[in-house]
Amino acid sequence: MTSMEEDFKRRQWIKYNKHCYYIGDDSVRWTDAERKCREIGGYLAKIGDSSENSWIKQQLSKSSKKTYYWLGSTDVVNGDWRWIYDQTQISYKNFDSGRPFPTSNSNSYTFNCIMMHYSNGYWYDYPCTYTIPYVCESNFCFQ
Repeated sequence: MTSMEEDFKRRQWIKYNKHCYYIGDDSVRWTDAERKCREIGGYLAKIGDSSENSWIKQQLSKSSKKTYYWLGSTDVVNGDWRWIYDQTQISYKNFDSGRPFPTSNSNSYTFNCIMMHYSNGYWYDYPCTYTIPYVCESNFCFQ
């Protein structure tokens, strides 16, 4: 077994729809969450549809942290939300009402990363420097 495979198996990855997910329990900034996901063979979660969003919300509601969790989207260019994994624009969206802030709102220039609330699954744009847990995704599973 390779060391990456051994490390992958030690963590509590959960399989869903041919992908695996890991819920980080430490609270970190968005950039650190992305780095941690890459180090363990994944990336910050990219959500493609309502079923995946609901499933992730369900997993988060089981977590002892009960908080917000980083997802893998950011708007480096203000208002142009993209997934960090492959730089594609987000197509499925589950933002709470009034979010993300419109580019006319001064907050839109500092609220550049997406987090999900554990209880309702809604997304919120928030400053990337905020420290919260995160959700990693991997395209392969050693299970």
